[in-house]
Amino acid sequence: VLGERVPGVEAALSSLLGSATDAADRAAGAWGLAALDAEQARSLLRSDDPAVVRAAARAAIGSGTTGDAARRLARETDPVTRSALAIGLATAQGANHVPTRVLIQLVESGDAAAPLAARALAARDSAEIRPRIEALLGSSDALLRAHAALGLGSSEAPSAVGLLQDAYRLEPDAR
Repeated sequence: VLGERVPGVEAALSSLLGSATDAADRAAGAWGLAALDAEQARSLLRSDDPAVVRAAARAAIGSGTTGDAARRLARETDPVTRSALAIGLATAQGANHVPTRVLIQLVESGDAAAPLAARALAARDSAEIRPRIEALLGSSDALLRAHAALGLGSSEAPSAVGLLQDAYRLEPDAR
């Protein structure tokens, strides 16, 4: 935050990243290196080691690599790693790299990535996906409803305003 460097920190983090036996050490090293350097974060997001990818994803917002995390998310098959990479959906820049079919899969999975996927999906409001967005707005899960509403707020579709109005009128949770 202050732009100051601690002498030797990169070497210590690189040493942790190189651990052959401890995934937690590799993750700690990956997160630290990703947080310090966007280029390093991009490289770590391409790793074959799931612990490294997940850790680098946790640093994606701070390192400005949400687009890179989202590109990896678009092709990732491991559910736990997909959840970590879903942080790439937190920005429009990142969400634009993920195909609609992947967003639908993430929403339907019901895991930790579902709310951010719902937001990104609703931002793409169109006649084709409108029934899915309406289902999200009527979900029993308040978090999914809120994220779908946030996504509609970003939509360029003129009809999104009417859909938001209806959702607001029918929303049972004042929060």
